[in-house]
Amino acid sequence: MIRAICRDSFRNDADTLAYAQWMTGLGGFMRTVPTVPLQMIVIDRKVVVLPLDPGDPRAGALEVRNASMVAVACALFEQVWSVGTPFGEAPQVDDKGCTPEETTLLRMISQGDTDEAAARKLGVSLRTVRRRMAELMDRLGASSRFQAGVNAARRGWI
Repeated sequence: MIRAICRDSFRNDADTLAYAQWMTGLGGFMRTVPTVPLQMIVIDRKVVVLPLDPGDPRAGALEVRNASMVAVACALFEQVWSVGTPFGEAPQVDDKGCTPEETTLLRMISQGDTDEAAARKLGVSLRTVRRRMAELMDRLGASSRFQAGVNAARRGWI
């Protein structure tokens, strides 16, 4: 059985959608999350392939067979898998009316990430982040990003 986790933004990518349809058609499973903490490949819970440099996937990969390291990677994968949205389903809106991606964006901004950094982590354009942030600020009744963060925290959105 093959399971894959991708960023929510990949739902808008034709090549990824085609791959997801192909893979799920063969019995595989795919879920999406706002951000993927680390790209990895887990093989039979015995081998993990990790990037040498998480910031530059072209730098090469490392094959890990150490049982403890593999267990950590598998635990991370399972944690992310458990909160992912299955391919073919729309991301669920929480009781505050936020999608997982909106909640993640609010957390990033509250932690001091720039729009550029948030766009990179979410895998969307800078324009998309700014549009979504403007929508969130409007919903929060905020005239600044700082006020949006304060209002989001007061309302329990983050």
